[in-house]
Amino acid sequence: MKYIKITLKIFLFLFLITLIMSFVGKRIVVDTFSQEILSKKISGYVLDEIIHDIDINEIKKIDYDIVNNKLIKEITSKFIYTVTENVIYNKNINLDIKNEVDNLISQNMYNYFSDEKIQEIKTYVVEKIVSIQENLQGSLLSSFSDKYLIVLQLFNYGTNFYFRLVIFILFFINAVILCFIEEIKVIKSFKIINLLVLLFMLVILVCIKMLSNLIDQKMSGGWLQDINIDALIIGIVVVSIICVLFFLLDRVIKLKCNKQDRKITINN
Repeated sequence: MKYIKITLKIFLFLFLITLIMSFVGKRIVVDTFSQEILSKKISGYVLDEIIHDIDINEIKKIDYDIVNNKLIKEITSKFIYTVTENVIYNKNINLDIKNEVDNLISQNMYNYFSDEKIQEIKTYVVEKIVSIQENLQGSLLSSFSDKYLIVLQLFNYGTNFYFRLVIFILFFINAVILCFIEEIKVIKSFKIINLLVLLFMLVILVCIKMLSNLIDQKMSGGWLQDINIDALIIGIVVVSIICVLFFLLDRVIKLKCNKQDRKITINN
């Protein structure tokens, strides 16, 4: 039974880490790519078309609104999905971002230009982003070694909905079995597992900080000036809070158990 408990705890830790890093990892990639590349590119393409037709103060406002628009992340998600699918599986999926670009431009430009001019800007932006996607994809196909292709495959599989669903089901079953076996003592096990998860995430944070320059220069060609780790920091905060709650709950249970033991001792 002892070895069964240890095995369950190890797998519970691994399932939890896999789930967290699946969501956090994708968020880091999407946020970083949108923040450091696509948001600036899209804003630049828009400004190329309007810079001579509008006041400088309005240009700054449009630039800010576009760069910080949530639609940029939707465009980035489609961009990354298209590139990874085409590179990994040698597909020929077309990047369809027309609706997102339409909404993005419409939200920020209708007060300034005619419908005809806005349509020209939309078409221009879509063409340029698709061109970036095709160039990046072609570059990856021609230069990606097997080891980098494996990394891309792991990212693609690890962020897949069905993969996450399977891992969550296994995590849930594992947790239920452990609760059934350990009963009240399972709180202490959850406390330790969450603490290990927290330490793991802190190590990942430190590694990203230390290797960010290497990742930027060696793997992304200097495109990524800063890796967006907001999602990882939020994850660390959430796990920290859960750890504190488990520590408090474990403490309360120990105090109650000690009181009960004292009563039993006195009665005897």
